Amino acid sequence: MALPLKDYIDLAKRRGHSDRYIEEITSYITNLQANNLPVIFSITHLAICLNMRVSSVRKIADLEVEYFDEPKSESHNDPSKERKITEKPYLYFRLRKKNGGTREIMVPNQRLKKIQQWILKYILEKVPLDKVCTGFRKGYSIKENASIHKGAECVLNIDLLRFFDMITRNRVWGLFKQLGYHPSLAYLFADLTTAYHKDIYWNKIKEEGIKELNELGRESSRILPQGAPTSPMISNIICRSLDNRLSKLAEKCNCKYSRYADDITFSGGEKNIPTLKLVTQIIEDEGFFINRDKVRYQYRGKKQYVTGLSVADETKVRVPRAKKREIRQVIHYCLKYGVKSHQEKTGKSKKHFREWLMGNIAFIHSIEPEYAKKLFDRANRIDWAS
Repeated sequence: MALPLKDYIDLAKRRGHSDRYIEEITSYITNLQANNLPVIFSITHLAICLNMRVSSVRKIADLEVEYFDEPKSESHNDPSKERKITEKPYLYFRLRKKNGGTREIMVPNQRLKKIQQWILKYILEKVPLDKVCTGFRKGYSIKENASIHKGAECVLNIDLLRFFDMITRNRVWGLFKQLGYHPSLAYLFADLTTAYHKDIYWNKIKEEGIKELNELGRESSRILPQGAPTSPMISNIICRSLDNRLSKLAEKCNCKYSRYADDITFSGGEKNIPTLKLVTQIIEDEGFFINRDKVRYQYRGKKQYVTGLSVADETKVRVPRAKKREIRQVIHYCLKYGVKSHQEKTGKSKKHFREWLMGNIAFIHSIEPEYAKKLFDRANRIDWAS
């Protein structure tokens, strides 16, 4: 993908560039290579890496909807092989949240998604993260995150308010610039990985009276879209400073800290948990806000949950009893009355009921495999045609 540094310098000398230029280009290349990142100089260079036209990359970055398709022949100069493509950069749809609200999901079209996947693989996944960051990472899961806090005297759970919305285009630009890329290229990367909400989304924010987001709504800022493959890792990298400060605070207070996406957790002795005021100050200083409705202190002897899993037991993380009871009862009634009869009795007809049930058992298996094995054995006796 990149030439050795010596070859870049030799090429620059042959083209008659000044010593100062060679110094700057040497520093630029050395910095990126030291961080194991691909050396990219411009949009033209990026287009070559992507095997795409420069015009196509530029239009996609500007969120324009019309561009030329890549010709399938070897010649890129044959107009007869080209066709104009018109499509929206993102498909928008809304998902209902448990609290009754909705979240706007933005799924990139295939061409934009291809670019984002390249950025994710060759740039974002090369950036090191602290072990306290447990979300959206290979080798980590909600189980690993919850295990950090099991058996604690006190658990403090904090939810960040509209996490992705707070990560704007300017912050993403700053991220790529900090990684070592030229400012103009950093702007390009930011344009390729952020998007606009629909106006109706910001109108809803105003109706809900979320003052912390009023400024973003007024500016209709481009933000990190939920649904883009690059968004989770960008959020993790943006939060490196936040993780560093909060983990150092936890260490100083002799307690434990972890962050799974927008879920922040402290655990330890009741007197060791840092004050909410101090934690809030750090979080807001890092450009985020706390969702005050989702701050929870959980004490030993009562229910304690971290990212949806029970951590009250000192020896192991468990699936909440209510979830296991729900799945156990569904299997029991399906065996006793039949699938269709059970759904009619409960009035809860699921379009993909079998997939829903087996998926829930698979989730339980990822946390408590021995318990899930018994559920699988019983579920396999269900007559799905009944």
